[in-house]
Amino acid sequence: MKSLQVILLLSVLGFVHCASGNKSRRTIYTFDHDGVQYEIVSTSLSNGDGYNVLVCRHADAIVFSAKDINQDGRLDTKITGEITLEQANRIYETGILKAKSQGKFSSKTESEIYQISDNSYNYYLETFYSHSRIHNKFTVFDKTNQTEIILVDQNADGTLDGFEKGSNNLQRYNEMYRFVIAQGNKANAVVKQHHMYVVKTIR
Repeated sequence: MKSLQVILLLSVLGFVHCASGNKSRRTIYTFDHDGVQYEIVSTSLSNGDGYNVLVCRHADAIVFSAKDINQDGRLDTKITGEITLEQANRIYETGILKAKSQGKFSSKTESEIYQISDNSYNYYLETFYSHSRIHNKFTVFDKTNQTEIILVDQNADGTLDGFEKGSNNLQRYNEMYRFVIAQGNKANAVVKQHHMYVVKTIR
């Protein structure tokens, strides 16, 4: 069975399964993490959309799975299993890094991530670079409740425009966002370019 590359933000090479009825293509990338084998199952649809699923199996039974609904490199929802979404994302990130190291990764949209933490939250500021526009995504992970809120800064102008996942006080999250931008600026990881606050690109 030949290998084929699926063009995604996370793109992996593996065993390819094609379904002619719905014009979808599925690629499976297998990797090891702490002695456990995982799969990243990437599904590409004919309209250009797609999604990834992180899967862990035991004796051919799925014991854990979580979904990256827009292939942005972060799992959005847990499907089944006992581990938390934060733990799953750490495993997912390991798979992405291994795919990159093996030359089995490509992207439609480049992105850079700046991450900091305090006692209560993990903060992720991600800048997406594409030919058409630049925008930021801001994720706040609550360590106590094991939940996350995701917001979008459509113009990367330093002000969050709304929620992509969850809902709460937008002003409160804008205060968090400005704090993370300021910390990133001090660390020379977030810079201001043409009235936009972006995570510094490192190549």
